[in-house]
Amino acid sequence: MKKAPPDVIKIAKTAQQYKQMAFNIKKKLLIAQRKEGNFQRIASTGFITRVDEMLVSRGAKIILHGELKNFKRKHQKMKSSDLNCILLFDEVFLVSNLSFNKLTGKLDGFEDYGRHGRTSLVADHALVFMAQGITKKWTQPVAYYFVHGTCPSHMLKILICDVVRALHDAGYNVLATASDQGPTNQKAVAELKSSTKDEIFYEIDGRRMVHIWDIPHILKNVRNNLLSSDIQYKDGLVAEWRHLIEFFKLDESLCKLSPLTYKHMEIDGKLKMKVKYAAQLFSAKTGNGIENNYIMSDGKYLKDCMVTADFCRIVDEFFDLSNGPSSSEKTHQKKPARCAVTKTSIHHSQAKGWPRIVREIKNWVMIRKTTGERHIPPCVKGWVQSIKSMQWLWLKLNDLKIFRLNLRHLNQDAIENLFSSIRQCCGAGSDLTTIQFTGALKTCLLTHFTGKVQGKNCEDDDGYMLNDMRSLVIENKHCYDKKQSTTSTLIRGCQPLPENIEENLHKVTQNAPTFICGSILNDILLKWNCSHCLLRLTTSAKNFSFCLSSSHYSMKTHIKHYPSPLLVTTFTTVFQLFEDNWIKMLHKDDVLDKVVQFFEESVSFSSVTCLRHAEDFKTQFLLKTALYLLDRKCKRINSSNKKGVFRRTRQVTYSCKNVDGLRKEDENHQLADSDLSLLDGSQKFLRPQKG
Repeated sequence: MKKAPPDVIKIAKTAQQYKQMAFNIKKKLLIAQRKEGNFQRIASTGFITRVDEMLVSRGAKIILHGELKNFKRKHQKMKSSDLNCILLFDEVFLVSNLSFNKLTGKLDGFEDYGRHGRTSLVADHALVFMAQGITKKWTQPVAYYFVHGTCPSHMLKILICDVVRALHDAGYNVLATASDQGPTNQKAVAELKSSTKDEIFYEIDGRRMVHIWDIPHILKNVRNNLLSSDIQYKDGLVAEWRHLIEFFKLDESLCKLSPLTYKHMEIDGKLKMKVKYAAQLFSAKTGNGIENNYIMSDGKYLKDCMVTADFCRIVDEFFDLSNGPSSSEKTHQKKPARCAVTKTSIHHSQAKGWPRIVREIKNWVMIRKTTGERHIPPCVKGWVQSIKSMQWLWLKLNDLKIFRLNLRHLNQDAIENLFSSIRQCCGAGSDLTTIQFTGALKTCLLTHFTGKVQGKNCEDDDGYMLNDMRSLVIENKHCYDKKQSTTSTLIRGCQPLPENIEENLHKVTQNAPTFICGSILNDILLKWNCSHCLLRLTTSAKNFSFCLSSSHYSMKTHIKHYPSPLLVTTFTTVFQLFEDNWIKMLHKDDVLDKVVQFFEESVSFSSVTCLRHAEDFKTQFLLKTALYLLDRKCKRINSSNKKGVFRRTRQVTYSCKNVDGLRKEDENHQLADSDLSLLDGSQKFLRPQKG
């Protein structure tokens, strides 16, 4: 038998693959059609509502309220010590995008504060709250909000109180909160502490708690400050960035022993966000490497760098005392400071523990290389505050009969890893819209999407999701549909969108309204049999040319009915009313109903159609017109936001962070010109030291 050609074999294999794919799809469809099946339970509105109630979605009155029985049921099976938790919160960048949601009747994409209402500003960030166990590393996202730029400090204070109260109502004991040192975060925490007039703790409903600034973020900020400033620490010693460059160049010219690379030396852009580069730079290996080279050269090289070597070892030890070990890491014999806090651990030593950190960091002073100005950055103050908060938290845990604390349970790695999983869930595009973010977050909650993510800014947190949403599928056989409503309250004022958007959207051509009106009319008349209405609503093709020329619309021949001049005039009036008032309405709940109601109160249809069907036609025509106008407005606004702007660069315009995710105050921390010339080799660095 003659063998078939390779092309035929390839086609046959492809056909077989498609046949198998079709069989699998058919099988899944049959499973999905089963009554009371898991697919139908997941697809039901009631199930989606239950998932929404887990978060501060736009339909939930308060998070973790009585409807979320599964999360409450979890705490009944847990030990009392495992209920102690810390509340993490952070913001992630989103793409500004508006879209009309027909299920909720609202436009998604505006700034949204849950039960506190929405504003007319388009959201470009998501503020996420996550609860994390202190004794056991369980994690649970509990709330998210959409914000413009960054959440105002007064609103952030309110949201923190809301989430803490909800967790208390669910049976969990919040002992601390944690975040980075963003300006609004600092101001919100200061406002919370102002009520107690104490620099360490604050109170919510009579319960005391502390705030801990994320230690990995503090380490990165210390490194960033060293780029633009020299650091004066104990006994007036001054550490300089050029000392690290001299060591790097010497080590590179000999046999490479240190882990330092050009990525560690010339920090720029997204590299500033990587914790590992800061941790490897301020490590005992770096300090010991400088000292070894100095000793091996009999003091000829790197003599001035010994000050910075000592500083690297100090920061490395302080970081271990503040951040602790990972859950899988055993106590390191060479690094005794990297251990969990116990009654006998090194953390309580006056000479080597937390008291030493507070004493020494208080004396750190930054000296700007350009002006010589002396200043103390927020990261230095934040490190001291965090250590004091850890001391308070340790005493509080002792009162609760808990005598072991892993400090790794107090940082933000869990929420950073959640953001990475959300981005990975949506594929290659790292910039998500509000709709994509919501869908990806729910997917992560349902499937525990915790695959390995490359390019993260932090380490794996080794935590597990507390709430198993799969039990909702198994236990709730009769999911009921329940829609919760909120009262929209304007928080930040009704501010118009950029002027260029408003100018572009007011430009309406002469032909467009007529063609759109004709499309809406033909859609309605498909099920309309009244001859009197047809006479009033339509006109002949010959008369139709009064406003629509065939040269502009080749589809005219496919239109069965042509709108009358009076109907076109009415549509144009509706169109103009919407253009004049859309800014006041788009961000409100039930925007479709409000727009239709506004049209009904402003436009009369008495002479457009027959009296018998006037109300029916008016309702259908205005509803379809409102749907079209809302969809059109969203597309125009989205197009204007993206016009001439590449991916990720929109963050510069709308955010407090730049394109690389750095806050504006961090942009000033750049490598000095003298250090840069030393790094690129234009300045000589190897020279014998005198004396």
